[in-house]
Formats: sequence, C-alpha cells, structure tokens
Amino acid sequence: MMSKEEFERRFAVNYKSAKLKDRGNKKWTAMMLPEHVAELRTDEANYDKVDRPQLNQYDMEYIQDEIQRAVTSKSEVTLRFWMNGEFKYRKGTIEEVNLMKRYIDVEDPFDTSRYNFDDIVGIQLEG
Repeated sequence: MMSKEEFERRFAVNYKSAKLKDRGNKKWTAMMLPEHVAELRTDEANYDKVDRPQLNQYDMEYIQDEIQRAVTSKSEVTLRFWMNGEFKYRKGTIEEVNLMKRYIDVEDPFDTSRYNFDDIVGIQLEG
C-alpha cells in the first residue's frame, strides 16, 4: 500500500504533466465560429461592469450639501462617479459648479476635469 506522501507526490507529477499538455481554449477554437469568439470577447469585456446606481432624494441632498460645503471652504474632495459601467474616483478641489448646464469642474495639481451631475454618485470631504 502506498503512503499518503507518495500518493501526493505522484498525483502532483501527473497533474503537472497533464496540465502542460492541455492547450486550454486552443483545443476548442476549431469548433467555434467567429461570431462565437466575438460574443465571448464582448461578454468578457462586460463581465465586471455594474449598472448605474439609482440615488434616492436623501443621497442627492447629501451630495448637494457636501458640494456646497466644499465650494465655500475650498476643501479637497474625493468624488465617486459612474462612467461606462465602472466606478471611478477623483481627488481635487471644486473650482466651478454650473447649475444651468449641470456640470462640476474639479481641479487637481495636474489638470481640470468636468463631470456631469448625473454621473456623480458619491462625495467625501477630505480633512
């Protein structure tokens, strides 16, 4: 009868050799049409994307209050915004708020960026 250590050693050797001989997706590409490959790539690209969060009235009021506090005190903020199915973060100071065109300008040491109000899903004052 084989010991546990001998079994694990033999299993590891066989597993590694089988894994090296396995070609993964290459062995299935002969059976896949180009449309299938394109659809798989699209699905893979969209896998991590999330839907736009629906903010309620309290969330929007909180964001509005924090923006107002940041503008009056010229504090640095961290904006959390939704863009193309992903959440992104941006640190900087709020330079301009345009209520008519519904955008906000955020400046950091490198440049100034403009964000739409509808994309902003969170804000946090720093310090």
